[in-house]
Amino acid sequence: MDTTENKSAFEAITTQEAPDKIVENRLARERAKYTDYQELKAKAGKLDQTVAELDTTKASLEQAQGRVEELTKQRDLTALKTQVAKEAGVPADMLHGDSEEALRELVRLEADTALIDRFKRVAAGQHHELRVCTRVLPTSR
Repeated sequence: MDTTENKSAFEAITTQEAPDKIVENRLARERAKYTDYQELKAKAGKLDQTVAELDTTKASLEQAQGRVEELTKQRDLTALKTQVAKEAGVPADMLHGDSEEALRELVRLEADTALIDRFKRVAAGQHHELRVCTRVLPTSR
């Protein structure tokens, strides 16, 4: 084994410039790894902004869809009230309920109540109501 080869390959650090140069070379290699850092940082910022805008748009869309569903339900209920009221011969604004069954039951109850009130008036001596009481009222039974 030749010790002169090992000794000649090693250089002793005698000045501050040598370690500074070693450190500077190492830092340059590390900086080279991250040369596109600012570009990636800008892209990440744009992506975050786009995601935030997308979330806002999604929330607005969901709110709008909810409003459309609510208005569609109101429209359908109004049409149903109009239909039931027309069939029963009563004003549509007197009907309250959120289903066809509830509306038809209300019409039936109103008809029964009106008939009972007429019978009470006849029983109390108001005979001019007798003709009205003999009329057959439509029911949904």
